[in-house]
Amino acid sequence: MTEFIVKSDRADAVKSEVQSALENQRRAVQDSLKRTERNIAALEAKYGFDTAGLLNSEGRGSLDDSNLEFIEWLGEAKTLEYLKSELELLSDIKVC
Repeated sequence: MTEFIVKSDRADAVKSEVQSALENQRRAVQDSLKRTERNIAALEAKYGFDTAGLLNSEGRGSLDDSNLEFIEWLGEAKTLEYLKSELELLSDIKVC
């Protein structure tokens, strides 16, 4: 476990600010995660296949990379994975 120490003469105020900032960041990441999931769902519905299929096509080199929405979709998929890991990290932080 990593420990981060902040020293202040106003420890309670600092603790409250750090907790508030972490919660605000968690909410922002959760909102971004929901928005990204909606974007992906819309693309899946439009094209009739799921993101796993898109990633599989990319991996095989058979993705139509002239379709800008496919490129956007790939970006959304990568963003989704990043946001999930960011939320997991933020959820693991405990202010003591």
